[in-house]
Amino acid sequence: MPFNLDSLIASSIYKFNDIVDVKNAVLELNNIFVHERANLADYTSIEKLVGAYNCFYMPTNFKKFSFFNSLISPELKVQLANSLFIDWGCGPGTYMWAHLLEYNSNHLVGIERSDLMIKQAKQTYNHFFKDRNISLDFIHSANELKSIKTNLTKKFLCFGNSVNEVGESLILKTIETIDPDFILFIGLGTPSEFQKMLIIKDLLTKASYKIEYPCLDSEKACPLKLDSTNWCHQVLKTTFDPSIEQLSQMCKLDRRVMPLIAHFYQKSTSVKPVVTKPHARILRIIKETKFSFIFEACSNDLKIERLEVLKKDLTKKQIKDFDRLSFGEKFNYQIIKEIEKDYLRIKIEFNDE
Repeated sequence: MPFNLDSLIASSIYKFNDIVDVKNAVLELNNIFVHERANLADYTSIEKLVGAYNCFYMPTNFKKFSFFNSLISPELKVQLANSLFIDWGCGPGTYMWAHLLEYNSNHLVGIERSDLMIKQAKQTYNHFFKDRNISLDFIHSANELKSIKTNLTKKFLCFGNSVNEVGESLILKTIETIDPDFILFIGLGTPSEFQKMLIIKDLLTKASYKIEYPCLDSEKACPLKLDSTNWCHQVLKTTFDPSIEQLSQMCKLDRRVMPLIAHFYQKSTSVKPVVTKPHARILRIIKETKFSFIFEACSNDLKIERLEVLKKDLTKKQIKDFDRLSFGEKFNYQIIKEIEKDYLRIKIEFNDE
């Protein structure tokens, strides 16, 4: 990743004096995000806060796209690489730059109401990516997309960190206007965000879209829909350039562990995948004992099951890497024993086997 704090400060539209100046602006911005959400729309018109977002939240949110990309099939990646990427509410271009680095994109579109954010996005592009020589467009609304010429036939629409800021009706209207082939939502990993995502899922299913991630069967209802005590989310565990981690420590905002909710859709096709082996996605680790890992997962028939893996069935490397499965990764498994109803002892089939 090309970002460190010095380069981010240099690319900012606001001229920060030093890291302490950045820290104070980030804390001011974080206070709006956490305590003054009624003023959320206002910060994009304040140069210092736009610069703070670019220095801290852009390079840390950036990695969420790469995380999502690691969880989808190679076939989907090929299609996304050859689609027009449209970032709705793009801010300083967070997910545009992520898509550029993941797929070596040749055309990106950012939709953003704030002229200051567009100014920051252009400055970020010129500072980090101007040698890429790609087509780059910024517009203020989805209605302007029809004026953009491109040789790409498919469209990939991303809603990054915006579900909690706008209503479902505006999201659906935007989708109807753009008519994308693929849609990605990246949101907060909270129960309230999950409930919003479920509403959107119902709306998009009626609009002939099929959820490809994280649900393992797009035709069935989510088993957690009526469960107020649990929700489906992912957890990104990562590291950053030391200068960004230093800023994070100064702000007391740990970005190395980030809960998130990623949902990915594509237009429905008549092809339904053939299930050859039992598989699941992990929801949460319940506990680790001396002899086993016990966790909760959503199976391919959309049942919530408690699964147990014995450590004696794992290599030392697999035991060390086991925690990565809490990230929403799909895994195949063999049933060894049914301990009780919806509680199975299994053997996981790792990719390295």
